[in-house]
Amino acid sequence: MFSLIGFFILIVASINFINISTAQSTQRSKEVGVRKVLGSEKRQLFRQFMAETFIVSGFALLIGASMSFLILPYFNTLFDLELSINGLLNTNFLIFILLVLVSVTLFAGSYPGVLLAELHLFWP
Repeated sequence: MFSLIGFFILIVASINFINISTAQSTQRSKEVGVRKVLGSEKRQLFRQFMAETFIVSGFALLIGASMSFLILPYFNTLFDLELSINGLLNTNFLIFILLVLVSVTLFAGSYPGVLLAELHLFWP
C-alpha cells in the first residue's frame, strides 16, 4: 500500500517538474536561440536538458536519503518501531533506487528536453 502511494507521489512530482520546466521555456528561449546560432544541434540541446534533469533528480534523491537517515530515529521513537537503515543499504535496493532515478529522469526530462530543443516559437 505504501509503495503504491509512493509511486503516485513520484508520478505527481514528475508531472509537476514537467509543468515547471515547460513554463520556464519562455525564459530559456534566449539561451536556446544563442546556442542554436552558435551551432548546437538538437540532440546536444536535448542531452543538456536531460543532464540538468538528472542533476536535479539526483540532488532530490540525496536530500531525501539524508532526511531519511536523520528522521529515522525520531520516527522509531514516535511509533515505537525498530526500523533500521541497514536494510536499505543492500545492493538490490541501491540498484532499484538507481533505476528509479534513471526512470524519473527519462520521464520528467524527455518532454521539456524535446520541447526546448525544437523551440521555434520565439526565434524565427
